[in-house]
Amino acid sequence: MQRNEGSPFQLQRRFVSEVELEQLTGISRRTWQKHRLFNRGPRYYKIYGSVRYDLEEVVAWIQALSVGSASQVLTIPMEERESKSGSVVILTE
Repeated sequence: MQRNEGSPFQLQRRFVSEVELEQLTGISRRTWQKHRLFNRGPRYYKIYGSVRYDLEEVVAWIQALSVGSASQVLTIPMEERESKSGSVVILTE
């Protein structure tokens, strides 16, 4: 299957629900809902009526909020992001 390089949609993107986002980040589902309501959070998608977030965009959004040095921000390897454990560390300290 060929990928259309000009397309913004890429098959390897991982979309997660609010519940998964809460488990991955430790930020409550209600907080994500408030961010959506007041247009403060990362971009979200409505897929067949369900709210989903692109995990890469969420990580970028959280990193952009960092006030520490760049050495305090961790990059999450793709294998870890897709792990079933649900534990992902984004920022240190």
